[in-house]
Amino acid sequence: MGLLSSPDLPSVENALHLIGSFGAVLGLILNTKKTKAIWLGSLAYQKDQVLNLTWVKNPMRILGIFFSYDSQGNNKHKFDLEIKKLQTNLDMWRARDLTLFSKVLRLN
Repeated sequence: MGLLSSPDLPSVENALHLIGSFGAVLGLILNTKKTKAIWLGSLAYQKDQVLNLTWVKNPMRILGIFFSYDSQGNNKHKFDLEIKKLQTNLDMWRARDLTLFSKVLRLN
């Protein structure tokens, strides 16, 4: 959630209130049953389950980017995903009967 100015519980409450106010004007409601949250920064290892949100420890994927309290885990997860995609593409290319020129063209 990009609405937080500091990583503390009152900031989360204020952000949820702001989303609720915005939703009241537009007729939208935040589905807290589907909403996942993750503690970051100094609160990364906090185990409190507050505000009726699902608090997760695993990396969350938001718009194709993984977020976690562990930056090394984020980088490894993203790198492993890219390697898997590349391997899938290479396997698909091997199955085709491509000329050397076609292979070079596909890599660029």
